[in-house]
Amino acid sequence: MLVCVLMLAVGIAPLDARIPEDDSEGEALNDDPGDDDDDDDEEDEDEDEDEDDDDDDDDDDDDSLDAEISSETGELAPRTTVPQPLVPGVSKPDFEYKFGMRAFFGYEFLDHDETGEPDANGPDQQEAGFWMERVFMNFDAKVNAGYFQDWRFNVTTDITPTGRLGDGCGLDEVCEERNESEIILRTAYVDAPLSFVSGLNLRIGIQDHPLSAAKAGYGVSSIWQHRYAERSHLQETGLNNPVDRGVSLIHKTNYTGLHLFLSNGEGFRRTNAQTILREDIGDLSRGAGDSYGLQASGMATLIPTGKGGALTWFINLPFQFDNVAGMSDKEFRRNAVDITGAAPRFVNYIGDSRAKRDYTYGLTSAVTFKTLYGELTFGGGAMRAVDQRANAYRLDESLLTGVNSAGNALSIADFGNYARLESDSQGFMRYLYFHYRYAYFGIFGRYIHQTQTTRLRRQLQTVSGKSWAQQAMELDIADGTIGNLGPGTARAGIDTTLGRVRNITYGLTFFPSPRSRFFRVSVGVSEIRGTDQSGRKFQRSAFDTISGDLVPLGTPQTLAAQIENDTSIKARLGIPANDQLILNDFVGRQQIIREVWIRGEFRY
Repeated sequence: MLVCVLMLAVGIAPLDARIPEDDSEGEALNDDPGDDDDDDDEEDEDEDEDEDDDDDDDDDDDDSLDAEISSETGELAPRTTVPQPLVPGVSKPDFEYKFGMRAFFGYEFLDHDETGEPDANGPDQQEAGFWMERVFMNFDAKVNAGYFQDWRFNVTTDITPTGRLGDGCGLDEVCEERNESEIILRTAYVDAPLSFVSGLNLRIGIQDHPLSAAKAGYGVSSIWQHRYAERSHLQETGLNNPVDRGVSLIHKTNYTGLHLFLSNGEGFRRTNAQTILREDIGDLSRGAGDSYGLQASGMATLIPTGKGGALTWFINLPFQFDNVAGMSDKEFRRNAVDITGAAPRFVNYIGDSRAKRDYTYGLTSAVTFKTLYGELTFGGGAMRAVDQRANAYRLDESLLTGVNSAGNALSIADFGNYARLESDSQGFMRYLYFHYRYAYFGIFGRYIHQTQTTRLRRQLQTVSGKSWAQQAMELDIADGTIGNLGPGTARAGIDTTLGRVRNITYGLTFFPSPRSRFFRVSVGVSEIRGTDQSGRKFQRSAFDTISGDLVPLGTPQTLAAQIENDTSIKARLGIPANDQLILNDFVGRQQIIREVWIRGEFRY
């Protein structure tokens, strides 16, 4: 009788007590839920960011997060449970499932900028004080028998701040939200093994992007390991949507991996072609807005050392091509006619699909050492983004008659309203990082160097491909007079391609348990500084922080803007009325965005 009871107990043991987790493959049932962060959504409306709208983030497929210290070697080894032998005649359950969760929390110290202003706080701004956001709940399942044997399923929900989803809590509005979070669907996909090739799987649904969380090797997020403190290197610069809707092929061996993905390219929170911009030749020439087209991306991985050893070296080749197929000519052409007035009116916008076919590629690598004295990882990489452009034109009755809508003859100043001659713009990102852990403590650091143009921020901006002469000519004729381009206007308007941003993060981590990473807390610093498109340091002054509007929450205009637009002040300084005054060139101090924080995560 006792033997029968023991046999029955073994047969109904918990799943993870009978099924070992193969962490080295990165596809165990407890794959971590994705990491998503929309800190910079409000910045995506800028000129060069319209088409990217990066309001999604990455899945931290961190195989090493399930690690523990081996009792035999003292090394950090994958966490596995001892499988219990099945009783003869009692098979594995037909269906396995597992629940998991992950949450980020922290405390933001009251930092002050170079003008003495304290941090702003709100749903669409950085946090201050205690905070908790990004809570993921995931459900994984696997089929063990029948026609769907070895199929896997995943559903993950994300409890995320609504202020970063566009809930109306803007910079100049009072947020009325009583709870600034909401639950959204993060991932929902099915994995089907393709038996004709060993190790090949087909994945369909809302899933992780290979540039952020490659499932066929070592993803950028998994090797970084500190998503709770700062996003992964590619996510930090906004080069891709980390989760998207589509279909992928995943193939992996002990030494190689390949993850290919065909997706909408809009991210998991947006439908395809949700916002088509075609009513401005500037938008058409830059390829701004969404598209009906599909994005092709992937990550090829080489692991010369193989997986699972004390030394692991991997090399990744990420790539991404936008709108490779499925585009509509309506995305870059628009015709309109109005015959209700005294004279018929019409307008034609003509662009080119090339402007929406941007691409990104790069090389990343990292090495991990696991010894009796801890675990050390260091790595780096480089990415290049090419923002393809195309010429765009506007035709209307004014152009044919030579008279504008106000009854005035067209002048050279109207050239920019009817033609936009563009050249491809490019940007790059390079980074280095490391992290080391021994028992209860760890340290980490990261340095990112990338192109930038008009504003100090984390997201990468591509620099202009136009020559200085072309940019100067376009600025000169904008007011209808040739030869009166002032130095201030040239300084603010010509992209010399010298704009750069340096993003540094470092911290000290405490692990309450020396055997796992399922709970950790870090204290650290993040700092951003750089130079603008003219090569000068980004600067701010107290005049930028003093409101020029006496009506609360009215139209924002700073005292600095009032001074820069005052022609009498310009005259006193010897600056022509048509030239631009940049106040910070005279009284500004270098702008540095610095945050001191305590950040952590827990997961189950």
